[in-house]
Amino acid sequence: MLARIINYHFLCIITPKKLLFIIATFITNALLVFSMYSNNSIPQGNIQATIFMFYLPINFKLDLFRCILILLPILIIFGLFMNTEIKERTVYLLLHMKSLSHWFYSLIIVLFIFVFLTFTIGFFTTLGVVTFIPRENVSADWIQLLNYLYTSNYLNLIINQFCLLILSVFLLVLIHLFFIFLIDNLSFTFLLTIMCFILSITIGSIFPNALKWLPLTYGLFAFHELNNYSLIWCYFCILISIVVLIIINFRIVKARREYLFMRHE
Repeated sequence: MLARIINYHFLCIITPKKLLFIIATFITNALLVFSMYSNNSIPQGNIQATIFMFYLPINFKLDLFRCILILLPILIIFGLFMNTEIKERTVYLLLHMKSLSHWFYSLIIVLFIFVFLTFTIGFFTTLGVVTFIPRENVSADWIQLLNYLYTSNYLNLIINQFCLLILSVFLLVLIHLFFIFLIDNLSFTFLLTIMCFILSITIGSIFPNALKWLPLTYGLFAFHELNNYSLIWCYFCILISIVVLIIINFRIVKARREYLFMRHE
């Protein structure tokens, strides 16, 4: 039963039009980087150049917009999916399954798959873009500014960048889910989620020593240059945060299930 509802939720949240929206977003992000930064700042290697497109925020004012741009398809698609799920489908699913926990954990699994799939598509789309655009040798000034990016083993770099970015965004999606369960206003919950993300970035930019305690910034590797905290700490802290938030969300949906699902009937 759980496998069937996972498949059902996955087919609801992923459609060809949504995939095109995701691809278009990451193409736009890559083109923005080429237009915003000098050609001698982007690594010659295609893998490192791809990582550079997600190496945020190098310039706070410019890259804050790119951070939000990358999040847009995830939060918009997820928000619309949840709005339809709660208002139109969930009561019938619960009557059929007779298990609130199956519905909830199916939702969590599909949300993680969705975030993972989004960034997998994003990385490959970006790799395709950078492959066709020539770059110059990276200047010494840029190497000094972003030493970790240019000197680290590229395989180790992309694994950590990819995993922490996915986990950080998944945590943000769980925060969005928390607001959705509490507030019956899709636009307001979207703004609250974005505000949490912007607040984390702002605090991290002003107080670099606080970055170690801001899980939403762990996937933004430019911050690693400001405060060389342990990546093991990042994984530990963000996984604990995810588990805690899943437990809180489940308790909320149990306590408010009648309000959430029955008020739309």
